[in-house]
Amino acid sequence: MQFRTPLLLCLAAALAAPSVARAGDGRIEINHACATGTGCHPNDSPGFPVTMNFGGAALSYVLTSDLVIEDVNTTGISLPYGATLDLNGFQIRGPVTCTGRPAVCDASGAGSGVSAAGGAVRNGSVRGMGGAGIVGSDARVENVTIESNGGNGIAAGSSQGLLVSNCRIVANGGDGISTAAGSPRGSLVVNTSILSNAGDGLEGSGLLLIGSMVDLNGGYAVNSNAGQANPTYKDSAFYNSNGGNANAQVLGGRSLGDNWCGDAAC
Repeated sequence: MQFRTPLLLCLAAALAAPSVARAGDGRIEINHACATGTGCHPNDSPGFPVTMNFGGAALSYVLTSDLVIEDVNTTGISLPYGATLDLNGFQIRGPVTCTGRPAVCDASGAGSGVSAAGGAVRNGSVRGMGGAGIVGSDARVENVTIESNGGNGIAAGSSQGLLVSNCRIVANGGDGISTAAGSPRGSLVVNTSILSNAGDGLEGSGLLLIGSMVDLNGGYAVNSNAGQANPTYKDSAFYNSNGGNANAQVLGGRSLGDNWCGDAAC
């Protein structure tokens, strides 16, 4: 009966392999248990980052618990291009703490909360990562708090069609939002609070800022002295950045009206 040994070994290997957990709506679940245990799907190795790669398929994922990352150089989740991640009210949390106005962080590193080029991240929090909260050129970031990360809140260099809406980007160790690299085009930031970041509130070009509050950042509220196409802004308020209201709040760009810079309309 020697054939039983390889059969049992195959069975044991199958049982040990990670399986794909799906929510009732078919989205693939990510949680701390699978991330640190067997992996969250058969192509994902145990540990961080959770790498959701199904042969290039742009799928939909949902967080079903907080993710806790202990190292500043480790990324939380790496998504394939075009994928969607619903944080589902949970947070991706690293070890960094940033305090003050503007922020000073106790550490920094290379790890981001989510790498999401061309995809979408929504409905939760990313805080305490060593690097950027979200790295996502061409991405949509909606209803997310991005706070106390060692680098930029959102790093989206060369982005084409970046959309940031209804977000809080607070006390990060770099810029609140950076689209400074390359030649970004067609980006929109709307209904977003950008507060107490160590660098500029928003740095870059090729974008439109609408209905937003930018306050208490270490650099300019909006700095367009990078990239090739000046940003435009409307219905927004810029306060207490660049050393206070007595100093310029905006460098470059063009006002489309109904903005306030420090102590005067702009």
